[in-house]
Amino acid sequence: MLSVGDSPRARRQSGIGNRRHFLYDGGVPVCELDGAGTVVATNTWGPNGLVSRRNGGSSAFYTFDERGGTVQRL
Repeated sequence: MLSVGDSPRARRQSGIGNRRHFLYDGGVPVCELDGAGTVVATNTWGPNGLVSRRNGGSSAFYTFDERGGTVQRL
């Protein structure tokens, strides 16, 4: 992962032409974009961590225990 100056963005490249860019809100990634700048995934965060992730046409939701640990992915 490469940090871009003081900007809240980073990127990852796995293989030739498969670049991903990440947009952060504070220290958490909220959006993932492909090399063309198209949104490919979004994350929703709550006080205990990741609440949901939408990637393409599918969504995943997470539940937490009283200590804040992830206990289930729906």
